[in-house]
Amino acid sequence: MSQSMPVYGENAKVAMKNNVNLKLTRHWIRCWQKAGVELDNIRRENIRCADTRQAIENLDDAFESALLHQVPRTHSGLVQQQAFFHKRRS
Repeated sequence: MSQSMPVYGENAKVAMKNNVNLKLTRHWIRCWQKAGVELDNIRRENIRCADTRQAIENLDDAFESALLHQVPRTHSGLVQQQAFFHKRRS
């Protein structure tokens, strides 16, 4: 088991700063781990309580507008997909 050598002068300041930074980093990690659990619980509760019918009603105008303003596609992309698969097979 190796013992750490005493640190003096400027090196001691750097070592102390690194130790403080490490402790602070570990503190923030613990805080965000706890916050992550709480945020996930809030998200789940919001989803559970969501009024799907109201959400659909709220988005209906935006959906209708998108339908009116979309540019019709000239192709579906299927030909390009098949060409990609053929190229991968070869």
